[in-house]
Amino acid sequence: MGKSQKSNEKQLKGLILSKFFFVLVIVSMVELIVVALTNTYLIPNLVKIMKYDSVIQVNGAEGLFIIVFVLLMTLVANKIFPTLKISPVDVNNFLEGILVRHGFYGTDAAEATETIRIITEHPTILLSLIGSFLLVVLILITPYVIGGIAYAISIAKSIRMFEREKEIERRKEEERRYLMISNIVHDLKTPMTTVYGYAKALNDGVVPKGKEAEYHEAIMNKTNRQEQMMRKMSGDDGSVVQQAS
Repeated sequence: MGKSQKSNEKQLKGLILSKFFFVLVIVSMVELIVVALTNTYLIPNLVKIMKYDSVIQVNGAEGLFIIVFVLLMTLVANKIFPTLKISPVDVNNFLEGILVRHGFYGTDAAEATETIRIITEHPTILLSLIGSFLLVVLILITPYVIGGIAYAISIAKSIRMFEREKEIERRKEEERRYLMISNIVHDLKTPMTTVYGYAKALNDGVVPKGKEAEYHEAIMNKTNRQEQMMRKMSGDDGSVVQQAS
């Protein structure tokens, strides 16, 4: 029973690991497709819908993140440190410098500068960029969320199946024990009944003359057989006769 349980636990651990790597591979493949589609279609269309396509070109989620981050930092700096009066030109140059290093660029410096100035003066305009960025992030993490949920459901099913198998095995073991005990009781009852019958016959004096020795021998044989069965139950194959010899 112990070896079987260890084997089942080892099998369950192997199943959990195999499912984890399987889900990881599937999620990674789906994520590559989602990233490609997001960078190729979603982000350019979002920038176009927000009418920022004439100002900047964003080729991926990284560029969108950089733009949103820089604009937020500029807004925060102008609100917290108004005496600094950060110039929109400086911000645009800083932003373009970052974008160029990451493979992105501005299409119109003057219009980009004016857009940044308007955004810093009217923070609500930045909400569209933030909303777009959050939408992109949500889409990008969706494969991992779905993969995690699918993995959790699959593992829960595997654990329930494992527990059912353990319960079935436990019941089978109980049935085997019950059957074994029933057989032992039956095997013990038969010689005891015979011994009792021979002993009663000897005690009542109904044994024919000359048969006493035969009855005593039968009692000894039945007792010896019972002793052997008892020793087999306890793991010892010895017998009354062997001990006597």
